[in-house]
Amino acid sequence: MMLRRPLSALLSEVAEGAAEGARGAPVAIREIEMEMPVELRFDHSGGEMQLLGDVPLFITRTAFDAPPSRLFVRWAAEPAGDGG
Repeated sequence: MMLRRPLSALLSEVAEGAAEGARGAPVAIREIEMEMPVELRFDHSGGEMQLLGDVPLFITRTAFDAPPSRLFVRWAAEPAGDGG
């Protein structure tokens, strides 16, 4: 069985990839949106519950497979607050 990673690790990797792709671009990128399929499940280990979320393991699906969830994520540059 393949181990699934925490959803936070998937989001970090996607954000790092987006930042790397934007590096050196001739325009300033202030917002990135994306939607992607993810397989989600809860993992109970070590007395803690963790949300696992990763891209689907297989491209082809059968009638026995649950359909993957859809994750919409948006990163945007926001003006710095006044600290209050």
